[in-house]
Amino acid sequence: MLSQRPLIADGAMPGALKLATAAAILLAGGCASVPAEAPACPRDPRVNEVAADWRMKRPQQKTDMALADAPCFRRHLLRSLAAELGPVVGYKVGLYTKAGQQNFGDPGPTIGVLHRNMLIEEGTPVSVRYGYSAIAEADFIVVVKDNGINAATTREEAFRHLRGYRPFVELADNNFVAGTKVTAGELIALNVNARLGMVGREVALPQTAAGMEGLTNLSVRLTIERSGTAETSDGQALKTLGDPLEIVLFAKNELLRQGERLKAGDLISLGTLLPAKVPRAGDTMRMRYKVLGQPNDIAISFVP
Repeated sequence: MLSQRPLIADGAMPGALKLATAAAILLAGGCASVPAEAPACPRDPRVNEVAADWRMKRPQQKTDMALADAPCFRRHLLRSLAAELGPVVGYKVGLYTKAGQQNFGDPGPTIGVLHRNMLIEEGTPVSVRYGYSAIAEADFIVVVKDNGINAATTREEAFRHLRGYRPFVELADNNFVAGTKVTAGELIALNVNARLGMVGREVALPQTAAGMEGLTNLSVRLTIERSGTAETSDGQALKTLGDPLEIVLFAKNELLRQGERLKAGDLISLGTLLPAKVPRAGDTMRMRYKVLGQPNDIAISFVP
């Protein structure tokens, strides 16, 4: 069972995940249903086994999932986990960097789905056993202002349809035994390793040239406090990830290709600005994000 407190609890969630928080209001406008089943999308008989392993945090078995079959498999997998995960509140972009793509056979960028009960209230201690193979990433979320973003074709147009940003520590799960050569199909079928994430407060993005420049030049400083020592690393989106607004356009275009449309309140996780870290019990990770030169901090403490 997860010991973390979801940002918005669901009445169908078992055990410790039934904890409700006042922060639920923050995401109320971002909920959507799980994408509808496409006509030519048969249910793979392996879905139940994969879902059971995911629930129990057991290592996934190799499937050599074909890239073309992965989105359909993921759709059925998320349907089978819907009671635990709750409704969709946003999306995460994965494999946006060339290095990431090359690790999975250069399939190009992809997109995963964020569900309500994946998101944890800021300040909640997190067990290092939240997944089978836990990793923490200094990700970053932008919040959609309105559905006009679906018609955006330029960076400037995309920016006009964003209302704010939120720090986001993605608590992903590599799912497989260390050393396993995971295919892009397997990654996408398992929802791009999405498991949990801690989300910070929303900060408005001013609709000015300075606001757009500030988002473009987004940066983060990560400090890991461990056993009385502190390790610091810095990342800037343009150097380590990509142009945030180009990533937003990719997400919008990919969702349209899949028959989905963004709407007001949807969250878009742009990806990690720094290499993933393996958390240890006793660690505290502090992220300081800067947009427009103004810091927005989030910290996460890991427990056994």
